[in-house]
Amino acid sequence: MSRKRRLEFSGACYHVLNRGNYRRPIFQAPGLAQSFFQCLDEAS
Repeated sequence: MSRKRRLEFSGACYHVLNRGNYRRPIFQAPGLAQSFFQCLDEAS
């Protein structure tokens, strides 16, 4: 059984969670986390 479709609302706030398997770090090289945050900021 699939998950219910998520509702999206214009102007709403959403929580973004970004974590690797077994809670391992996902950003290995310096600057990668900053690049991710910049991309997320542009997308929002």
